[in-house]
This record gives sequence, structure tokens and C-alpha cells, in this order.
Amino acid sequence: MSTTFGIEIPSTGEILPIARRVGIGNGKVEVWFTEPLAELLDDDQLVIAMDNSPQGIFTIGCIKEHIIGDSDGKDKNIIAGVDFGDPLGLLDDIIEDINS
Repeated sequence: MSTTFGIEIPSTGEILPIARRVGIGNGKVEVWFTEPLAELLDDDQLVIAMDNSPQGIFTIGCIKEHIIGDSDGKDKNIIAGVDFGDPLGLLDDIIEDINS
């Protein structure tokens, strides 16, 4: 199942597509921003499921959470098709070094 997510532009009422969620089989899901500037929006910005049900995604923050990681432990640090590596893992290493 796939869904396109958008945000409403207040001045025009237009809904601009900004992200995509695609089921890739075996319960696995990929989520990414199709509009690179969308990652700069506040986490509490509401998003609109344009062509399907929201499937648990209601805000920009929900999209970011799906991109960064999911329940199978795989990193999803891909934003607008660019792989940003594992910034959260780096932070964990730094915190571990500080605490040891």
C-alpha cells in the first residue's frame, strides 16, 4: 500500500505533495520526502494523506520518525533520495564516550 502526503498552502489552498510512503512487502515500509524543503518544517505541522489512508502518519514529525528508523531496527536516513548515514548512531557513540 502506498500513500502520498502533502501540506496545504494557506494562501492558495493548494495541497503540495511532500512525502511518500510505500509498502515494499513482508511488512516493510519505506518513507521519504519528495520535497527536500519539507524536512525544515516543524514536527507538529499536520500532513494530509492525499491518495490513501494516513496509515499512522499525521505530522511532519511522524514522517521524520519513519525516515530515521523503524521497528525492524534498520536506519531510514534517506531524505529526498539522499542517504545521510547514521547521525543518531554517531550521537550514541559520543554520549557513550562522555559517560565512560
